[in-house]
Amino acid sequence: MNRIKGFKPGLQSVDKRELYLKGIRSVVVLGDNGCRPPEMVDLNAFKKILKIKTDFFIIVGDLVFRGKTGEFRKLLKLCRKTAQSPIFTLAGNHDLPMYSKFCGRSSYAIILDRFGFICLDNSKRKFKQSDVGLLKRVLKKHKEKKFFVLFHIPPPLRFDRSHIEYGEWKKIKKALDKFKERIVCVFCGHIHALLDYRLDGYRIIITGGGGARLSDLKQNRLKAHHAIKLSALDEGQIKSQIIAVTREQKANTPTQTFSGLIGKLSLD
Repeated sequence: MNRIKGFKPGLQSVDKRELYLKGIRSVVVLGDNGCRPPEMVDLNAFKKILKIKTDFFIIVGDLVFRGKTGEFRKLLKLCRKTAQSPIFTLAGNHDLPMYSKFCGRSSYAIILDRFGFICLDNSKRKFKQSDVGLLKRVLKKHKEKKFFVLFHIPPPLRFDRSHIEYGEWKKIKKALDKFKERIVCVFCGHIHALLDYRLDGYRIIITGGGGARLSDLKQNRLKAHHAIKLSALDEGQIKSQIIAVTREQKANTPTQTFSGLIGKLSLD
């Protein structure tokens, strides 16, 4: 685990369009840790995820339930107490209206030695033209790097309605198409499940298992709270692991908690 100069463990407030982080080996991506009433959130699952050893975390939105000041203050306190690494975020629909006060920008890029993460705000189900411009500029500027693109509400998928309109996805697709060979995948949240599909030649991974009650979608690959760990990034490789912190739920069987590796997710 690499201590990042200038960033303390816990929730970060981003005020720059590009952050440059050196020597990063691993990143953990998760989503939807807090977007339900307290009785429908497994806080212990979220805490277990925050104890995963990594250089930093990215939460792809829905950090809290109603986007209120008190909720964010509780989250800040929990993250300071539990996390051993910085936590970067982007806004989900449940995080409005107070997201920017506590977390700063929701659209920005994290530039590593060989890879990059571009976070975009579609918390209102639309992309601002300025954010599409940011996406284009970053991809054009860093020609030697491969990128992960992250936003909260996923592109269209045929088995669920919780997605953006195709016209909004088309804005992003048009910007990405010139750089398609350098896009590793798109990470989203919003749906409380682990889903993996392709759209217009792009790999879409939904990781919405950060703590809120899980979806009962039959397509859900893993009915357990989880996060995805990307490692070996400093070597120019991508080793990916799905880490579950609650057991898979079976019919009429109570959920039991554990911490361990469930499986690998190939991003080759």
